[in-house]
Amino acid sequence: MAATGLSLFSISQVAQACSNEDFTGSVCFTAATYCPNGFLEANGQLLQVNEYQALYSVVGVQYGGDGRTNFGIPDLRGRSPVGQGQGPGLQNVPQGLPQASSLRGAETATLTVAQMPVHSHLATFTPTAGSGGPVVVKATTEAGQSAAPSATNNQLATPVTPAAKIYAPEGAASTQVPLAGVSGGGSGGGGTVAVGNNGGSQPVKIIPPQTALRACIVANGYYPPRP
Repeated sequence: MAATGLSLFSISQVAQACSNEDFTGSVCFTAATYCPNGFLEANGQLLQVNEYQALYSVVGVQYGGDGRTNFGIPDLRGRSPVGQGQGPGLQNVPQGLPQASSLRGAETATLTVAQMPVHSHLATFTPTAGSGGPVVVKATTEAGQSAAPSATNNQLATPVTPAAKIYAPEGAASTQVPLAGVSGGGSGGGGTVAVGNNGGSQPVKIIPPQTALRACIVANGYYPPRP
């Protein structure tokens, strides 16, 4: 009885490694530079159905092939295995070749504007001086025509008695006389505001620390019984 228990224990321990006592279609990893006898490297290769009938009956064409003369096996080069199906709150991952709807994982990621945290940028204002000039108030030497200003009589003129008509239409340039004692000036300005850009839109590596091993699939093992 003890021998039987030891035998079962030994098989269990061996089954954790790459052993031809595993079920056909099982996948294991090894640090060796090759897959053991009875195993094939899980590199997505196409196999002939007539040479690997047991493996084909287990795997089918879910990893490629036409199902008549050849079939494919999983390609685990540079990829991590994950349980098929849809876990609570997770994306559905059907078993087989990665499809657009089930493709998972990437080596790099580039954030979009919507994914960036709220932030601000440095804004720099550069003023520019505008041109200016003196303010000159002029009167005309022509005779006044109105005692009150109007839309047409809107310039100081030579007074005309007896109603103190001191407003007249704007006269010719030759009649314009600058008034003394009145001064002023004005100038305008402007500028530009430059907002600095940050970042270079470079992808970020998101690969965790890894150690590469060789993935092997059992080609000639025990045929797995269906439950």
